Amino acid sequence: MYNHERPHEAPDLEVPGSRYQVSPRNFPESLPEYEYSSRFETRRTNPVGQFCFAGRVFKTSDAFQNDTIGLAPTNEPEVFEVYYRRFPIGLIDFNAPRSRITGRNRTD
Repeated sequence: MYNHERPHEAPDLEVPGSRYQVSPRNFPESLPEYEYSSRFETRRTNPVGQFCFAGRVFKTSDAFQNDTIGLAPTNEPEVFEVYYRRFPIGLIDFNAPRSRITGRNRTD
């Protein structure tokens, strides 16, 4: 209601509601399942963004809850890149003292 009553700095001081248009594009309720290539091992995260890999539990972000992530080996032994769809989100280094996902530059 407020966007139909107050003046605004739009052309001719029109109210914001007069400028609103419904998008012509449809927005899906959920995204289709992503298909990782064969170079990845995939894991499904739980409701808090955790997953198991090589007998250890790792925590991603809550943003990845109940979704699939991909794990790709690197040129370094015991080091894997963690991906969400086509985006790299971190590294797992089994040589490190703690089981966790670190930033990609290893200074995190």
